[in-house]
Amino acid sequence: MTLRVCLDCSTAFAVGVRLCPHCGSERNAEQGTAAAMGIHAGVPVETEEDTMPKITRHGGASFPPDEETAAAEVDGAGAAEPETTDVTPGYEDMTVEQLKEQLAARDLPKSGKRDELVQRLRDDDAATETE
Repeated sequence: MTLRVCLDCSTAFAVGVRLCPHCGSERNAEQGTAAAMGIHAGVPVETEEDTMPKITRHGGASFPPDEETAAAEVDGAGAAEPETTDVTPGYEDMTVEQLKEQLAARDLPKSGKRDELVQRLRDDDAATETE
């Protein structure tokens, strides 16, 4: 099946369609021809490997940058900040069942809402630190 390629946005579409469905341009050529590849306008065409990453619909590049680019980005942004380890356990990430297990291990009451359980564990952590 032959397709047409928009010369403005490079969208491929069916032969019978007059305007590009993406940008509305009338400029198009048959897919695979020199015009469709941009040669008619003197635009260099990369056939081996594209160096520009395609952008996904989620906004990120479809392939990660090479190591040199990643290193340059870190160097350009200044020294990377050292990671700080948070000594407070991630109670927000725990399930209610896990919170109750923590409370039971400390001989603390296991009743109440999730926020109350978390607060009870934090209060116990603070009391243990001051001792």
